[in-house]
Amino acid sequence: IMVGVAGLVIASGFTAELVAFMAGPVAETLASLTATFLSIIALDLVVVAVLSLIEFAVRRLTGLSVEYQDAAGPVEPVDEVGPEILPMPRSITEVPLPVPPPPPGARLPESERPHPPAPPVDDSSSG
Repeated sequence: IMVGVAGLVIASGFTAELVAFMAGPVAETLASLTATFLSIIALDLVVVAVLSLIEFAVRRLTGLSVEYQDAAGPVEPVDEVGPEILPMPRSITEVPLPVPPPPPGARLPESERPHPPAPPVDDSSSG
């Protein structure tokens, strides 16, 4: 759709007028975005400098230092052998997937019917 609109604008000869019309708003928008992003970056640099000075002063006065770590936490050492890596199956049909139980009331062939539970053992008679 955009290619068609651009083709119509070029074919109709309104290219110069369109560029002149869009130059003002686009330039103002880009100037506003540039000023906004530069002011945010400048503020971030000031905050980083202030925090660094505070951290340096605390380290010099108290002897305590801040130890930073990743958000994921400390990395645990890996064993020499490493975890067991299972071989990749050749096909999805070789993956042992759990089979859900049949829905209640489903009629299953005799070979697929679950075995009835074993009767409970009565320990009161022995003893």
